[in-house]
Amino acid sequence: MWNSIARSAKGLPFIGENPSSDQVLRAPFSVPASDAETDVMAFIEERAGSNYHPTSACAIGCEVDATLRVFDMEGLRIVDATVMP
Repeated sequence: MWNSIARSAKGLPFIGENPSSDQVLRAPFSVPASDAETDVMAFIEERAGSNYHPTSACAIGCEVDATLRVFDMEGLRIVDATVMP
C-alpha cells in the first residue's frame, strides 16, 4: 500500500504544474520536497489522515424514527452506518 501512495505522491508536481489546475485549486499546491524516498514518505506522514467515521452514533427511536427521519428536522434522513438499531 505504501508503494502505491508513494508513487501517487511523486506524481503530484505534474498535477500542480498543469495550467488548468489553476481553475480548481483553492490553496497552494503541496508536493514532496523531492523525489527522494525520505522526502516522499515525510510528505505522506505529515499529510495523511484518517476518514474515520464512527458508526452507531444515532439510535433509532432516540434521534430518528423507523424510516430514518431525524426528529425535529423536516426533510432530513440519516442514510449511512451512523444509524443502527
